[in-house]
Amino acid sequence: MKLILAFFACLLTTPIMLALATEAKKSKNELNFKAIHHAQIGIDKGVFAILRSGDQIFSIPQFSDYYIQYPYDAMQSKSEQAFQMGERDTAPGKRIRFPEKLGMRFWKGVWQKDGYLWFLDASGPRVITLDTGKTRWSKIRDIVVDLLKPAADSRGEPPKKEIQTFRSQFKKSYKKLTKDLPHVFGWTVLPSKQAKRFSGNHFLLLSRVPNFPLLAMTCKNPQKPDCMIARACQLQLPKGVDQEKLAGIAFSPKRNLLLIGNYSSNEIYLYQANSCYHLPLVKRLKLPKEIHELASLYVDDEDNLWIGSSEPDSYRNASTYRWNSDSW
Repeated sequence: MKLILAFFACLLTTPIMLALATEAKKSKNELNFKAIHHAQIGIDKGVFAILRSGDQIFSIPQFSDYYIQYPYDAMQSKSEQAFQMGERDTAPGKRIRFPEKLGMRFWKGVWQKDGYLWFLDASGPRVITLDTGKTRWSKIRDIVVDLLKPAADSRGEPPKKEIQTFRSQFKKSYKKLTKDLPHVFGWTVLPSKQAKRFSGNHFLLLSRVPNFPLLAMTCKNPQKPDCMIARACQLQLPKGVDQEKLAGIAFSPKRNLLLIGNYSSNEIYLYQANSCYHLPLVKRLKLPKEIHELASLYVDDEDNLWIGSSEPDSYRNASTYRWNSDSW
């Protein structure tokens, strides 16, 4: 009799154990919508670039003539309190215009350092900076794109002939880009320690140039931003992934991981950022089905993951989301 009871008990508990095991496996490979720490209902629906700087959040719609600055209280437990919404439907951000002569542009990146905000115009590609102390804009300047080299491997720099052939191939691919679409999908910035592994280049650009998805860039002089794409990194996209479907790039210094998004499959690819030449794929992270079309990625100084979407979700009506570092 005891054996019979034990048999039926096993039958009853097995589905529960399988369900728990499935949920545990899912939690490691999929972001949990319920684990969102903060979600923001923004002024604009689409968020194609995100930056957190202390108690401020900067974001940019994809095609616009302004960026948005929001107050942010990271210590609040409720999303509506974190963005100081109170009784309002949207977070009380303010639109800040780019120089009027620029008109509408595809903006895909924002970064802050030493009192300057840097912005990436993806349709050039170009860079412009803002001296936040003097509220003074620099001139928008083209990024030099035709002097890049292949990624250096363990043997060192490639020979001159190989570099010349490589540049010729890149130029042919670059000419295939449609002028009225962004040339890059976004950028991320590497701290100095990690930048050494990428030949001293602090910026990584997620590129639309066919067969050149990841480019390393160097910049200097914020008063007159001087930027040049220096390397094409050896990034292997998962089999069957269309480069045109990429959206969002971020870097986690604490994990040494490069994050690249795919809006079509609604997932993030995590690469070990060993060097420009060596970027093995280590994980694929699925986004919750509630989030509509990934648009941007960002990892802040506390290793929290931020995601911007092109459309608000149907539950929180938000388009900016934050997961704590232990939730991804």
